[in-house]
Amino acid sequence: MADVETSRVTALARDWESTLGAVQKRNAVFQASQAIDTTLLDCLRLTAVQQLIDLVGALTLERDRLQAKCDRQDFECDNLVTKWKACEASTSMLQKQQFCDRYVQAGVAGGTEAAAALRNVIKTQLIQAKRFEEHWDIFIRGYMNADGLARTYRRCGIVAGEDTFRDFVRGFNKAISLVELIDAGDDKEAADTRIQKTFEVFYSNQHCKQLVLAVSGDRSYTGFLRPYVSLEHFEHRVSFVEALPFTRDMVDLTTSLHKFRAPNLLRNDKVVIITQTSASAASQSAPSTGTYATAVALQRQTMPAASPVNAGAAMPAYGSAPPLVAPSRTSDTIKRNARGERVDEPVPSDSALRETFMSLSPRLCFDHYLTTCARASCDKNHEIRMSELGRSTLLSMARNLTCRKRDCVDPTCYFGHRATSN
Repeated sequence: MADVETSRVTALARDWESTLGAVQKRNAVFQASQAIDTTLLDCLRLTAVQQLIDLVGALTLERDRLQAKCDRQDFECDNLVTKWKACEASTSMLQKQQFCDRYVQAGVAGGTEAAAALRNVIKTQLIQAKRFEEHWDIFIRGYMNADGLARTYRRCGIVAGEDTFRDFVRGFNKAISLVELIDAGDDKEAADTRIQKTFEVFYSNQHCKQLVLAVSGDRSYTGFLRPYVSLEHFEHRVSFVEALPFTRDMVDLTTSLHKFRAPNLLRNDKVVIITQTSASAASQSAPSTGTYATAVALQRQTMPAASPVNAGAAMPAYGSAPPLVAPSRTSDTIKRNARGERVDEPVPSDSALRETFMSLSPRLCFDHYLTTCARASCDKNHEIRMSELGRSTLLSMARNLTCRKRDCVDPTCYFGHRATSN
């Protein structure tokens, strides 16, 4: 009996110890689990904190990037405002208006002086017309055929060499930052096209308060400007510098516009080119005129007295042009050959003039220059002031057109008459 009880007690003791061990293991597992949870939580916290730190760093970088972008945009905006302010200006575009000879002859110094003088004339005139404010800038752009114009100045005797004119341009361009002369090349329409495009750009810019055009002697701008004349505020925004006299079309177009002159700065006549008729007749030169776009060889009707055109250079003096062999109104002036056929007397002709006449648009009116134009409305050119050599050259060109009359007895007929037999 005692042995049975002892066995039961021993079994119970073992069960208790087993249960106690299980409880201890459970507690140990629980503690270990708690430790793992704590470690995991700490890890999660550390990860979250690191992520937050990384996020803050990324946001800081993005903030700095955006701030830098804003700074750049502010800078660009300031520059843009400055550029727009620069456009808030009077714009002068020069083509067929030339500076007085003394500026060109002075080279770099003359160009510098001319640029400042042109800017001052525009500013003064617009202030007097109440079209300008002191804080506005003035943007001046002139277009020219530099090589052609340099040759023209040399040939007409204004400068001894073409480099003098190029020095003038260099001085003009370096004088003031917004004032420049631009070489448009030798294409006939290059300068006109650039002036018109520049005008279109500035006219559509509301920050440009005034536009000043110096194209008074060029009738080709009539058609270009006519659509603008009817626009609102056109006459209050556009002014003209009158150097060469306005053509008839331009006079009608600019009646209500503000106009002013710069007599001591811009020429009121075209440059005169001296063409030698022979090596032995240096003082008997045939004058003609030139422009910024082309070296146009046409002359003023009244020539100055013979004198050198600039000091230090032996230039040919102005003289009378070769006489034009113009037919009179008597039949005695009609020359006939041995067979009684009418033939034309030879007349002086200049190849440079011929080439220039052929390039003009509109073409010269033969009737106007060689006889009398009776048309009520002639679409040909009557505006050129012609020299005697110019008339004789034009007559030689007209004679390339054969007279249609079988036996022409009109002494004023300028068409060609050629014998049909020898």
